[in-house]
Amino acid sequence: MDYKVGLVGLGEISSYFINAVSLNPKTTLVAVCRRRPQPGDAEKYQGLKFYTDWKELVDDPAVNCVIIATPPATHAPITQYALQLKKKVISEKPFSLHLEDAYECIKLAKENKTHLNFAYHAALNPLSVIAKKRVAALLEKGDKITTLKVVYKEHVQNYHDGQSWIFDAATSGGGVLIDSGVNAISVVEYVCGKVEPTAVQLGYGGDFAVEASARVEFISPSHPELRGELIQDWIWPGAEQREITITFHSGTMVSFCFAKGSLTTTTEGNSVVEQIIHKDVTDAHLTPMALEYINVVDFAVDGFGKEELIDDLGEGPFEFVMKCYKMHQEQNK
Repeated sequence: MDYKVGLVGLGEISSYFINAVSLNPKTTLVAVCRRRPQPGDAEKYQGLKFYTDWKELVDDPAVNCVIIATPPATHAPITQYALQLKKKVISEKPFSLHLEDAYECIKLAKENKTHLNFAYHAALNPLSVIAKKRVAALLEKGDKITTLKVVYKEHVQNYHDGQSWIFDAATSGGGVLIDSGVNAISVVEYVCGKVEPTAVQLGYGGDFAVEASARVEFISPSHPELRGELIQDWIWPGAEQREITITFHSGTMVSFCFAKGSLTTTTEGNSVVEQIIHKDVTDAHLTPMALEYINVVDFAVDGFGKEELIDDLGEGPFEFVMKCYKMHQEQNK
């Protein structure tokens, strides 16, 4: 089956979705939506239906798959409306501002027998995909995960100016935890299975109204010995760090660094480094982010042909983050 795609939202992420849709043989972009058209839109999106009202795009009978790339506060209402019309949906993360919305959307997808995909792009980074295979191979040999450390440190204003909606909790849902924290946990759950937070510390700074740092301890129902830690910093002054290290009972370590595009396996003191992604690529279609979104669309389309209506990760990473916020609120009553 061919999927005629309508894209809601034409911000910075939209170009990655447009590229990914153009490269998948089963998807064709037929419509886009931006609430406030900008100079040059007519030329840039020539040949496509252009809407300023997302409901009109979703209502379009020519559209049978809706991609949502708008700010988080709008994700759930667009998703719910599209699912009620039995459209396939790919929604950018974080899925919503409220966990109940995610549950309602999953319910609607099942009731209407249509597919819902949460676009956890970092989980489908080529590094994550290969790390999953390495970890699975070790587990099949009887080894057990003992520790899992996630470090995400960046200077957020390298990516967003201070006036961006990302710093407005009413639109974004929070700060570093709901933004890149969802990404980090999506990778953890994709590679190792579901995890649950046990302790949370959030820090504020940088003149932001949302949290700028987070430290979360977690465990895994699938790996009883696992003790995990997520460390995040949104105003990190040094070189960007995005690294996950998984240590096994045998002493073997699997470490993958998104900032370098490399995966390192250490056994008995000997380390083997694999350069999975070359960071100096000049082809915009082959950048790490482009590859992630290519995989997001391919993964979703593959899922559209299966009986399972919700993707493998489902609400898990978002649920983790929302539990962290609830724990923090209870600690600070």
